[in-house]
Amino acid sequence: MSNENTAAGLEDGSETTEPTDFHSRLSEDISRAMEECFRSGERDDRSGQRVKTRSRAGDSNADGGVEGLVGDVIWSLQPVIVSAVTAAVTRAMESFVKTMKEEIRMQSQQVNDTILCDLQKQIKQQSYQLEQMEQYSRRENVRIKGIRCTEGEDVTATVIKVAEDIGVTLIQGDISVCHRIGTSSDANRPKPIIVRLARREKKIELMKNKKKLKRGIYIDKDLTKVRSKMLYEIRRDPQTTQTWKIDGRIFAMVNEGGEETKKIFDTPDDLYKLGWNETKLPGFKIAKHGPRAGRTSQNFG
Repeated sequence: MSNENTAAGLEDGSETTEPTDFHSRLSEDISRAMEECFRSGERDDRSGQRVKTRSRAGDSNADGGVEGLVGDVIWSLQPVIVSAVTAAVTRAMESFVKTMKEEIRMQSQQVNDTILCDLQKQIKQQSYQLEQMEQYSRRENVRIKGIRCTEGEDVTATVIKVAEDIGVTLIQGDISVCHRIGTSSDANRPKPIIVRLARREKKIELMKNKKKLKRGIYIDKDLTKVRSKMLYEIRRDPQTTQTWKIDGRIFAMVNEGGEETKKIFDTPDDLYKLGWNETKLPGFKIAKHGPRAGRTSQNFG
């Protein structure tokens, strides 16, 4: 039955399994070994050498027939046949085991690469989601830069005075919290002030009137470290002609072959829209997709 199935498989062009290949090789090796043994026995008979044998049932030559002689020859060749078959089986098994080990190793590597790639994709997506949540938590924040720090400063009063200078009325109840951030000790580069407003309307009013600020003083939206770095790199790119921000998302007009196109940047992956890669972006080691490529770490800091 197995031979018929093998033949049928060969006729219809289907692939045979590894065990079938093993049995085929084993049969060929045994056949060649048996043929070699019988050819050796025939040479001995033609040379006139008498084969001294003893059958299992006694002296088979008593009948004086050809069948008895053949039986004696086969019985005498039994050790040789067993040795040849054993050697053939051993060779075939060693080859089979080696092939199977290599296939198992390759399949294990593919499985490990796939699992690793999937895990890195999940980690990257979760990192992006956390960053987006952080940016969302800053939606009522503004940053004020360029205000010199004075000894015993009341930061809230300073913020209210800056707003008053551009025609925006703020009271203490409009400010949830405000303080300076950073560690700069340079008097020419004072630490910025971060302000969380109680009402979104006041933030919009400040942003609309920020053009009235004195020279050297700036009011801007509060971006996460990731988005601040993205914005910096986008502005530096020679293709970029204009940038602006809406609710933490970065928009840019990009010159593509003489035609300007608006592009939106919400995650570091979007930087690929400018033809960049992680080697061109110091600090942005964006994980690639596909097996083994995802080993590149992510560094948003």
